[in-house]
Amino acid sequence: MKALSQQEVLEAQDFLPRSQRAPKNGHVRTCLDVPLEHHHQLVQQLSSDTVTRYILAFFAAGTALLIRWLLTPLLHESAPFVTLYIPIVFTAWYGGLGPALLTTILGLLGIQYWFVPPADSLRFANGEQLTGMIIFSLSSILVAVMAQTHRWNLQALKELREKLEERVLQRTAELDQTNLRVKEQRESLESANRRLSKLSAELLQAQDEERRRIARDLHDSTGQTLALLSMNLSLVQRKMEKISPGLGNLLAESVELTTRVSADLRTTSYLLHPPMLDEMGLAPALRWYVDGLRKRSQIDVTFHLENDLGRLPMNCETAIFRIVQSALTNIQLHSGSQTALIHLRKSVEGVMLMIKDEGRGIPPEKLSQVVEGTGAHGLGLRGMRERVEDLGGRFEIASSNRGTEIAVVIPVPASRAAAV
Repeated sequence: MKALSQQEVLEAQDFLPRSQRAPKNGHVRTCLDVPLEHHHQLVQQLSSDTVTRYILAFFAAGTALLIRWLLTPLLHESAPFVTLYIPIVFTAWYGGLGPALLTTILGLLGIQYWFVPPADSLRFANGEQLTGMIIFSLSSILVAVMAQTHRWNLQALKELREKLEERVLQRTAELDQTNLRVKEQRESLESANRRLSKLSAELLQAQDEERRRIARDLHDSTGQTLALLSMNLSLVQRKMEKISPGLGNLLAESVELTTRVSADLRTTSYLLHPPMLDEMGLAPALRWYVDGLRKRSQIDVTFHLENDLGRLPMNCETAIFRIVQSALTNIQLHSGSQTALIHLRKSVEGVMLMIKDEGRGIPPEKLSQVVEGTGAHGLGLRGMRERVEDLGGRFEIASSNRGTEIAVVIPVPASRAAAV
C-alpha cells in the first residue's frame, strides 16, 4: 500500500477529533516514535524468515554462554544465569516466542552443564539449584510471552494504521469528488445567475425602448389626432351655436373632454419616457417629474441637486430616472408618507442618489428578500437593484417603522460622463 505523504496525513487529521490527532512538530507521527519504527521494520523482516530467527536464537544462546565463560574468573559459581537475561529479551523482542524459548532452553542447559556444580553434568546438587532453575525458567517464559504480546500488538497497530491510511485515502477521494461536484454546481449556478442577470438587463433595456417608442407614438400620432379632433369639434361648435344652442353646448362639453383626454395622453406619454430626458438631461427631467407629482398627489417632494451633473451616459440617466420614478410611486401607493426627499450629487465614486420617506416602512420578510436579492417581487425594488447592478453600482436599502431610505451609487467614468 502506498504510504501517505506528510501533507496528506496532516490534512487527513483535520477530520479526526483533536484528541486523536498526531502532534504537528515538524515530523509526521501516528503512535510510534522513530526507534520503534526502526524496530518494527526489523521485526517485519525477521518475521518473514523463520530460519534466520532460529539461527539468531542459537547465536544469542552461544553468545550468552561465551560471555558467562569469560566472566567465570570474576563470578565463579555465583549468578550463573546473569548473562542469559539480555539474549532472551533480545530474541523475544525480535524473533518471537519460539526463538525466545529456544534461547532459554539452550542457555539453561549450557549453564547447568558448564557453570553449575557438579560441572559437566545436568544433575542438581540440591533443591536450591532446582528452585533457581524453575524461577529463572518461569521468568524467562514470562518475558518471552510479554515480548510476543508486544509483537502482536505491533502487528495489530500496523494493520490498524494501514486501514486508517486506506480510509483516509478513500475519504480524501470522496471529498475530492464531492468538492468537484460542488464546484461544478457552483459554476453552473454562477453561470445561470450571469445569464439571468444579462437577460434581466436586456429585458429592462427592451422595456425602456418600448416605452420610448410608445411614448413617441402617443405624442406624435395619437396626440396629433386628438388635437385635430379638438379643432374640428371647436369649429362645429361655433357653427352649431348659431343653429341650435343645445347642440352647441353638447359640442362644447365634447371639446372639453377631448382636451382632457389629450392632456392625460400627453402626461402618460411623458411618464413613459419624458422627451426632456433625451433633450436636456437627467436633472431637468427629474425636476419636471417631481413638479408634476406634487400637483398630482398630496406628497411634498423635495429635490436637492448638490452640484451640476452635466450629461451622463444615456443608460445611466435612464436608470436613475426609473429608480426615482419607481421609488416615488412606491411612496405614493404603499408607504403612506406625506413627504419625500431626493438627494442627487456627483462625486469621485460616481453618481450618488438618496431617496427617503417617513412612511410605515417595508415588511421585514420582504425587505430581507430585497437585501439578499431573492424573491420574485418587492414593490419594484428588485428592478431597481437589477438596474444598478447592471451598471456595476451599489444598491442599499434600510427600512423601519419610521420610514425607508434607498441609497444608490453608480460609477460613471470621466471619459464617458460627457457622452450623450
